[in-house]
Amino acid sequence: MKGKYHSTIITLLIFALSVIFFEEKQVIQKKTFLENHFNREEISYIHKNDIDVKDIEPYLQYQKFNIFKYHLYQEAREKYNFTYLESINYVNNPDYYHFYHNPQKALFVNTSYVLVNKCYYLDKDFVPKDLVNVKLYDIDCIVREDEEIYLKKEVLESYQLMFNAAKGEGVELMVFSGYRSYQKQKILYNYVYGQDDTISARPGFSEHQTGYAVDISRPNEGLTEFFEQSKSFSWLMDNCYKYGFILRFPHDKENKTGYAFEPWHFRYVGPIAEEIHLNNLTLEEYLFSNLEI
Repeated sequence: MKGKYHSTIITLLIFALSVIFFEEKQVIQKKTFLENHFNREEISYIHKNDIDVKDIEPYLQYQKFNIFKYHLYQEAREKYNFTYLESINYVNNPDYYHFYHNPQKALFVNTSYVLVNKCYYLDKDFVPKDLVNVKLYDIDCIVREDEEIYLKKEVLESYQLMFNAAKGEGVELMVFSGYRSYQKQKILYNYVYGQDDTISARPGFSEHQTGYAVDISRPNEGLTEFFEQSKSFSWLMDNCYKYGFILRFPHDKENKTGYAFEPWHFRYVGPIAEEIHLNNLTLEEYLFSNLEI
């Protein structure tokens, strides 16, 4: 009996020491983890607010994560069922969908998914690189006196492929408009559209200034909603994403884009066009859920 008693005591001591060792190891690991990712002030905030390290880890893959906004991120995730990235974007960019309220400079300017809308603008002297005259390509475009149409080279190269495919199926496509300078948009907004924000962007806030936006229609319909009833529009809706284009202002998305439905306004966004198309998203929605803004 005495031997069994000693054996039990030894076993309990070993177990207790193991627990102590494990807990000390966890404390050291937590300390090391915090020191590797946060400064002294941030660590103090984590301890003061009793934030669990495991709850922080999923956020650390994002550069714009701010530990001092942690509780706001968590609140947004629970309230709106956001992902970790979406919660960061929502809290860090409260005016993302608040048109013309505290506007910021355009996002992702040097990419095909540059965001220019009623919240994000381009400087008046911004001119995109690699602008090319549409007439240098074998595509149909409207001819206006003393006016040339330009688009970025990568846009025209993809549009040429799309135009060829459509033409092969007997579908008519014509380019009506492409790049617009800040000054040209200023004239259109002030004098042609009477400063009507529902149908025309303010100068600097038009994505036509990026060189990635293109107005497409047919001569019979022009830039009107009648284009929606055409075979050409149907073909574009079924195929344009294959060439990197999206319908920029679709039906029932005014609260996201800031504009009513425009069947003629297409936008080159590159490879992300397929996901935008398949999930019925706007460019704003895609960026909000997939990239840090």
